[in-house]
Amino acid sequence: MNNEIKRLAKKVDKRPNDTESLLSLGKAQFCNSDFDAAIDAYQKVILIDPNNVSAHYNLAQAFRAKKMYEDAKSMFRKVLELDPENTSAQEELHKLVKFTE
Repeated sequence: MNNEIKRLAKKVDKRPNDTESLLSLGKAQFCNSDFDAAIDAYQKVILIDPNNVSAHYNLAQAFRAKKMYEDAKSMFRKVLELDPENTSAQEELHKLVKFTE
């Protein structure tokens, strides 16, 4: 576990409902290829803030990294439900649909 992840984990321990810190922790874990931990962090954000577009988008990316393609598509669709103009989610969903056909 690198220092940034340790620092963020301590911050989350002190403030478990701090969605920004949870998102940052998830991103750091994702960048460290700890996809399970990233998924856990993003899911916690969604429990606190069900309409958090970033958490849904990042969760979709983590699912895709784990080759959980149906879950990833579902999350990208949720992003588009919350933010229909999100071109990144549109593109990623399109790529996944083509890839999994």
